[in-house]
Amino acid sequence: VSSPLGPEGPTPAAHSATLSEALEAIASSRWDGAEGEVGAPSVVLLGEVHDDVVAHRLQLQVLKHCAEICQTQGRRLVLSLEMFESDVQRVLDEYVLDGVIREQDMLQDARPWSSYADDYRPMVEFCKAATAAGGLAGGLRVVAANAPRRYVSLVARGGSAALDRLLEGAIDVAAARALVPPLPLPPPSAAYRQKFEETLSSQMPPPDQASGSCPYIGFSSQAVREGRPEMLEAQLLWDHSMAQSIASALREGGAEGQADEGPPPLVLHICGAFHCAHGLG
Repeated sequence: VSSPLGPEGPTPAAHSATLSEALEAIASSRWDGAEGEVGAPSVVLLGEVHDDVVAHRLQLQVLKHCAEICQTQGRRLVLSLEMFESDVQRVLDEYVLDGVIREQDMLQDARPWSSYADDYRPMVEFCKAATAAGGLAGGLRVVAANAPRRYVSLVARGGSAALDRLLEGAIDVAAARALVPPLPLPPPSAAYRQKFEETLSSQMPPPDQASGSCPYIGFSSQAVREGRPEMLEAQLLWDHSMAQSIASALREGGAEGQADEGPPPLVLHICGAFHCAHGLG
């Protein structure tokens, strides 16, 4: 997984490949129990434009293809989604892995995006059906990869120090802190900062419409133009949370605490293109 967090930019191990190259590498990989995995990618990042209907259909086909490969190889597969927040992971597990709660109850408690039914439901339902069929080791878990939006919104307004104070005052501090990456967050690279400022500035309304804001995390037009550091901290929290979710999925694979023997899972992570393009996210 490439990272924007070090002062020198993306990690040297970050690799950018076309989708066909990634799928070919996954299909041709093999597992050597003595020496480990040979030539197999562990993570595939699919950056999307959130309202691209064709991209969502392609994602489903990629997921199905990866499931076929992993079933043949005896390898676990995990679908990681930006569109769910980490505090609803248990809800997703109860629906996808355990198969014990109704979809309407999952939708109420998991707080999916408004476009869920058309854009992401087909993938979640595929994971649920694949788990029930029993063809994939450990089931096909759906990971709620994003930070709770109330926390990202708080950081956008008051910085990471405000979130740190809130979590420290929780009844169960360890459980509360488990929902986000360790604080304080490392500083971003110069390349990440530049990308953030240029991208956000280009997407904000003009000055005479400065009341515009992001409905998810509270980015206001004026705050972005003023270069407030809280804006960048909120973006970092977003990206760090997804990176942590991917890393945890690689360690655990199946349901929480159920690490298995054998090859590590393949994690298919879907997020907005900003979060993974150019090795900066």
